[in-house]
Amino acid sequence: MISDSEKQTRLIAAGLVKKYRRELKAKCLIFTLRGDLGSGKTVFAKGVAEALGIKKIIRSPSFIIQREFSFGIDKVKGNFVHFDLWRMESEEEVRKLKIEDSIKPGNVILIEWAEKTSRLLKKILSDKETVVFTIKISETKENFRKIRILVKE
Repeated sequence: MISDSEKQTRLIAAGLVKKYRRELKAKCLIFTLRGDLGSGKTVFAKGVAEALGIKKIIRSPSFIIQREFSFGIDKVKGNFVHFDLWRMESEEEVRKLKIEDSIKPGNVILIEWAEKTSRLLKKILSDKETVVFTIKISETKENFRKIRILVKE
């Protein structure tokens, strides 16, 4: 799908949350985002947070690596956990973040620069109750983004 604005990118993200929000009662929703610097990963994260009813400003946690926000939706209370792995240089550094501790029914996890943890993420997710969205964002021309979405339930 093609996005021609930040608003459109946020709406695409929010649409996925709305479509799968009933799954939150029994599963964790995990968004793994891939894309170049400035491609719109954090804008996508803002759309996820908006769909969860989070009113706080969503910024990329590039330098602190992780931010967490509580939310309540459809009688499910959970946490939106936003990771930015841009500064991570090895799988060992990522392992120390203990992403797997956040994988619980009701939680929504978003991982920017997920390509930095492909092997570890496959292992973590192999035995968990999750819905995993692989999102690839690429700039096609100024202000236009191609957003590819793969869903594994």
